[in-house]
Amino acid sequence: MTSNIPDVSERLSHAFANWQMYYFGHELEVARSVAEGKATNQDRITAQAGSRLARTILDNSIKELQPDDWKPRKELLDEEDLCGKQILGYYEAFPLELFTWNRKSRRAFHLPISLEAMLAAATFPEMEWEDVLWPHDSFVISLEKPIKVLHPRGVSQSFDTMMVSRLENEDGGHSIHLRWFQVPPKKGMRQGYSLKDAQRHRELLKKNDLMRTLKLWSKIGKEMQRRAPYIPGSQFAVVGIGPTGYQNVETDPAKLYKKLGDAAVAWENQDHSTISYFECLSVSLRIAVGWMMYLETLSSDSIQTHRDPKQKTRMNAGGAPGIITEPDGICEIIGKGRIDPSETTQEPGKRCGKGFVRPHWRRAHYKRPTGSSPGAPRTLRIPPVLVRADLVPLYGIISGTNTIVISED
Repeated sequence: MTSNIPDVSERLSHAFANWQMYYFGHELEVARSVAEGKATNQDRITAQAGSRLARTILDNSIKELQPDDWKPRKELLDEEDLCGKQILGYYEAFPLELFTWNRKSRRAFHLPISLEAMLAAATFPEMEWEDVLWPHDSFVISLEKPIKVLHPRGVSQSFDTMMVSRLENEDGGHSIHLRWFQVPPKKGMRQGYSLKDAQRHRELLKKNDLMRTLKLWSKIGKEMQRRAPYIPGSQFAVVGIGPTGYQNVETDPAKLYKKLGDAAVAWENQDHSTISYFECLSVSLRIAVGWMMYLETLSSDSIQTHRDPKQKTRMNAGGAPGIITEPDGICEIIGKGRIDPSETTQEPGKRCGKGFVRPHWRRAHYKRPTGSSPGAPRTLRIPPVLVRADLVPLYGIISGTNTIVISED
């Protein structure tokens, strides 16, 4: 059994806390600009994204998230702002990533160190992105052995969890988003604004009491920095794969830099932090692609899942078991599961009682075409599907599952 299992819900909630913290700071700056006549009331409304994301995720009448609606207006950003351009830049795509994970899978997988090492050393010669079967459009992988990356300020940071998302581009292509979540200095920490703090923030800004809003923001920010001194809490990378998937899966760090970095400066002349970043990206891509290939080899009866009985009942509001309806639950994962390659199990985890199948996302898979012989190859791609979607209310999300892969050692 693995010995170091990251708390994925905690990692996600820390990233959300960082994003919200920076966005609340931006909102405060916009309110100042409005008071000085440099911005409009519409700018002020747009800057309230920090208070809207959780409820937007829960509201199933909203089918898609428009990325531009969640990006701060660049003309209202300044390097001297409370959060600054660079920090918000780290989180520019975070609302869409979190929305996609919540709506398209709420799945997390924990890899033992033996499997992690095997996947990290994998190579994919001549393999194209079109050949990769995505089990879900977004999923989370946690690692027993953290990946270390050198921060530009010379500080070494450890990441033990990453979110992998495939998001559509305006040109009809896709981008692969990788977001790495830091290992916190101490387990069980709660960061950022509580619901009460966020409500207080709203009330103060509504009264245009900018000074007291700033005091609240500074107090919470100082506490976050004291507990986790290395900003920004998560880092990310985006790899475009164009309008079609017919291009090779590239994982070599030097080639990734040539594709994504500043090509005017040779890879050999880069500083240690840049090289460390692209090496981290390389390893992460190998693990992500390798894991998707590994999942293709597993039959459905290799997975056993169940609901965690220790979860509070408030997560099950709305009638159906495992439905999350509270804004502070968008990062919580209720279901627990395991994959044991050495065993063949039934699949009781999708049941919460006699004959009841709880809502869950069934991963993409291949099947034999209708009418083909039993020995025919499985060539028909079946996309991911939300099972028992009729049980998901208009306002709420499914419980999700964190699946631990048992080491074969």
